[in-house]
Amino acid sequence: MSFTTARLRERFEQVQQLQQTGQTAMAEMVAREILATAAASQDDYYCQALLLMQMGRFTEARARFDLALSRGAPTPELLVDRAVALAEGRRFADAIASCEAALKLKPDFAPAYLIQGDCLRDMGRPEDALEKYGQA
Repeated sequence: MSFTTARLRERFEQVQQLQQTGQTAMAEMVAREILATAAASQDDYYCQALLLMQMGRFTEARARFDLALSRGAPTPELLVDRAVALAEGRRFADAIASCEAALKLKPDFAPAYLIQGDCLRDMGRPEDALEKYGQA
């Protein structure tokens, strides 16, 4: 099965709408279809990674984020979403590094500072976390 990137994105949005309206069985069916799709582009892998995160499958999501990064230039959004998946796996140092990479691309990207703050808080460094929150 193969989709164009635009069609894959459309199906991803359909999953989100189904979840929001409580149609979880149908959302799961569409999600399985998306994940069975052979990804090729950065956007394909990114879309699959986001879907896996929504499903709570963070280890698989991290692998898809890494594949997305291997397919094109990183974006701040991709790097921060990857950081969220890393943080969910308690890989805080890697998550902070991913946010740093996002900030090199977009120095005023508030979500990167917020994720760093959350990681630092969870690492038991509240003063450093407050500094990041302030930067956000």
